[in-house]
Amino acid sequence: MKYWILILLACGMCLVNIWHTFHDVHDSGGTDLRVRVVGARALLRGINPYTIEDTVDLDPALRDPDREALSRCTYHPTLLYFYAPLSSLPYPVQRVIWAVLEWIAFLVSVGLLSACVPSRSARFWFCVSAIGLFGSSWFWRLHVERGQYYIFIVLFISLGMWLLLRTKQFFAAGVFWGIAICLRPTAAVLVLPWLTGAQRKVGFTAIATAAAAVAGATVMGKLEYWMDFLQLSRTWELSLLAGAFAGNADPDVISRPTDGYNTTIMDGYAANLTFVSLSRSIQTMCASNLSPVVVARTGKVLWLIVLALIWTIHLKRRHRQPVRIYDRILVGVCLMLVTDYFLPIRVEYADVMFLIPMALLMPVLMLKEFRGLMLLAASSMLINHAPLSSLPFNAAAIAAMLRSFIVMYLVIRFTVNGVPELNSIENSSNQA
Repeated sequence: MKYWILILLACGMCLVNIWHTFHDVHDSGGTDLRVRVVGARALLRGINPYTIEDTVDLDPALRDPDREALSRCTYHPTLLYFYAPLSSLPYPVQRVIWAVLEWIAFLVSVGLLSACVPSRSARFWFCVSAIGLFGSSWFWRLHVERGQYYIFIVLFISLGMWLLLRTKQFFAAGVFWGIAICLRPTAAVLVLPWLTGAQRKVGFTAIATAAAAVAGATVMGKLEYWMDFLQLSRTWELSLLAGAFAGNADPDVISRPTDGYNTTIMDGYAANLTFVSLSRSIQTMCASNLSPVVVARTGKVLWLIVLALIWTIHLKRRHRQPVRIYDRILVGVCLMLVTDYFLPIRVEYADVMFLIPMALLMPVLMLKEFRGLMLLAASSMLINHAPLSSLPFNAAAIAAMLRSFIVMYLVIRFTVNGVPELNSIENSSNQA
């Protein structure tokens, strides 16, 4: 009976967010979705989306009302082409369609990841946690309201994981992971553990799939688009690390006609949990004014050091014991999340990607010696349901940073230390 109560409670909490989504979609325009749709439309018309100027006579279908002096289209061509098939539709129609697709991708991802969990009891708790904690969370609601794409990365990675763990279809898994890389290049480090050993087909297939998509996007567009994308991303990086924005929005732009875009966005603080926040805090405490170029290079060096340490420990463990498919997936996911964590900007809606390590670690966290860590992780997810915005200080940002820190700690800890054999985990869970 208590299990049914938990299921109903989780579904009820998730339904509240679905209700919020219905209103968010109608009240807000999905500012991040708008940029990608505009970029996709520009690509299809042979217009450079990274250098396009917002002039008075610009086609309303190509206008980004939330643009500042610098273009906000910091999305690479392969991601923009992902949004191209629906880009000819009126924007309000696309807004609804993509919100529905994000929810479908979320539910399908939960189903696929639950199928990857070996223990029945762990599978139950994963589903309850995913639906109740993630599906009802602020960061997931923010994800859909902004019209973000991280859940599609989770979906394609989950498909690859399911194929690897349940069917051993290495080639198909590599194709889906290659698509994930096309959507977000930081996912490329996911395949590093698969470039050595007996299942190299996964890594090479993923790289070949991504390379083919990049080549196709270049043929359909121009090579200069990639150069301009890199230059624009670099400009935004230095601007953020310098503590300044690229410019103020032109009030005349907002009053210009668009094809149904509504500029209203959800109130609230989207926590930036990245290296840029850390670097600003250190500069403030040390009363220093470092060059943003130095800060950017320092971040990249630190990222490489952390990745090298994780990879070195993984290689040493390989010599002591056979490397399972599970281990390769966990190491790759860890490297991917660490890479994302060191980006100049990371908003809390990216936390939906924590669904992947939660599925991998749920059987381990259910072991008696790790249940304290599981409760800590669950508590960090539940904090966002408290009325933190009513406090006199920005507690929502602190809670978001705590959540991501705890998850990253768990992922790195079990990646470095390793986990027990899956059979022993399943037996222990069943006994419990």
